[in-house]
Amino acid sequence: HEIMDYIWQYRNWTHFEWDDKALIKQLAQARLAQGKLITRFGSLGIGLMEEAQGGLLEDEVLKTAEIEGLKLDPDSVRSSVANRLGLPTAGLPFHGASP
Repeated sequence: HEIMDYIWQYRNWTHFEWDDKALIKQLAQARLAQGKLITRFGSLGIGLMEEAQGGLLEDEVLKTAEIEGLKLDPDSVRSSVANRLGLPTAGLPFHGASP
């Protein structure tokens, strides 16, 4: 089976099939890790949590654009995300977020 970079490169990629028993343990582990992460975010305080969310959104926008063959300016995306989230750091790099 050939390894491809994107799911849409597989033939019939819109017709998903999976084995529930094979996935349930991995999904449970992912859910537990998610809960731990949410707990840690809660201890950071609202400002840092929003800033971290901004960094994640920034990464998602840049990667999605890359899939579509677009190259966006990371600083512009960062500024736009910060503005949309109402962060006081609008237009400035997120501290501790993605490079």
